[in-house]
Amino acid sequence: MADSATTTPSPDWDRWFAEHGQRLFLFARTQCRSEADAQDVLQEAVIKTWRSGANETTVPPLPHAYRAIRQCAIDLGRSLDRRTRREEIVSAEWFTEQFTQPTSREELVPEDVQQALSRLKPDQREVITLKIWGDQTFREVAETLDLSANTVASRYRTALLELRRQLAPQPQAQPATSPFA
Repeated sequence: MADSATTTPSPDWDRWFAEHGQRLFLFARTQCRSEADAQDVLQEAVIKTWRSGANETTVPPLPHAYRAIRQCAIDLGRSLDRRTRREEIVSAEWFTEQFTQPTSREELVPEDVQQALSRLKPDQREVITLKIWGDQTFREVAETLDLSANTVASRYRTALLELRRQLAPQPQAQPATSPFA
């Protein structure tokens, strides 16, 4: 016997979704920040609703589906808020502040930053470019590069550390002092 993860919905489910899908999507849209998020939430909620049924051939009461949509939207919103807070810590403003500190008596110029970027490994450079100048989230960079979000975040942190090392003010040579002075 197949488990519910590989079983397909019954024709009753198809009819149920055909009848209620638009209103479920409208509700999901009111719960989410974008249409794409609403589509994801609706899909996740319907799958959870379907999988939670003791009998996959019995369609759920409509309020159960609405409740699942609401919970999925809340979960997504919390996840997005956490990610936003994490990304704000390492925002473009922070980047600019960190890498425009004076070097000796001169300010860093864009050419300094460009040279430091060119010395990064190509995979680190593309993550930095997409994240900061492309204004993409870690998730979007991961999708663009066909990588996991953890890999992208790791490359980003490593690249920032390398840029900080390259652009750090160089210590000034101290004149030798004579013990007889």
